Amino acid sequence: MGKNKNRLDLLNEIAKHLIKANIQCDFNILVLNNANKDLIKDEWKISKMISYEEILDKSSKCSVIVDVVKEGQSGLTLRVLEALFFGKKLITNNKNICNCDFYSSDNVFIVGVDNWDDFEMFLGSELLQIPNNVKNKYLLETWVNNFDS
Repeated sequence: MGKNKNRLDLLNEIAKHLIKANIQCDFNILVLNNANKDLIKDEWKISKMISYEEILDKSSKCSVIVDVVKEGQSGLTLRVLEALFFGKKLITNNKNICNCDFYSSDNVFIVGVDNWDDFEMFLGSELLQIPNNVKNKYLLETWVNNFDS
């Protein structure tokens, strides 16, 4: 869910592997005056932003969340936090995620690091439950309290 931001090639690669594993892709790419709009699959195109409430609803119902960050971005996105709190598998190109305390190769597939040959095994493996004391560090309330300290 979001704008293309030159992520289309990677989204297509991820989609190819998801479809091969019989997982339906529900990518929503905002198309306004995008020069590459003809390259985006019609079923992925949206013409207006989706509310965050709708994004959360979709994220809560899916089996896997995809997070594609721009080159050079290293911080966590909302998709990562949604995967963490909804207990979903995550596919991301954020190589720095392996430094996070909640990282587990059972839960996170890192594009460009992990091997696509292992992808279906990753999808079929059990999700490792992350302890609440780790997840709680990523609650907004915790972040705000840390700034007040």
